[in-house]
Amino acid sequence: MFGVAPTPSSSVSIDIEANVQKEKEVHIQQETIATHFGVYVGNGTITFKTLDRICDKNLSYGRTLRIKYLPFLRFKVQGVVVDFVSRGDEANVIAGICWVRIILRI
Repeated sequence: MFGVAPTPSSSVSIDIEANVQKEKEVHIQQETIATHFGVYVGNGTITFKTLDRICDKNLSYGRTLRIKYLPFLRFKVQGVVVDFVSRGDEANVIAGICWVRIILRI
């Protein structure tokens, strides 16, 4: 008579949740925006000054107010670099100064 031949049974396990999670991660990585910002200054000077007001009362037509600025601290820099890279929750900042000179005037 006719018989049914036995077929080997195979077990295939498919982890649907893991595949869905991987697809979500790939989708999120594709949507993440990267930001890159950098600044380089070759030579620069920053000067801090005090303000001195001078009134001339000897004039016959009224008082004259003059303002005199007196520098007391100066920074001279060369080779300043700032580099900022951001992607998602991660950020990387690199900053450096090649040369700095501080001048104090009293």
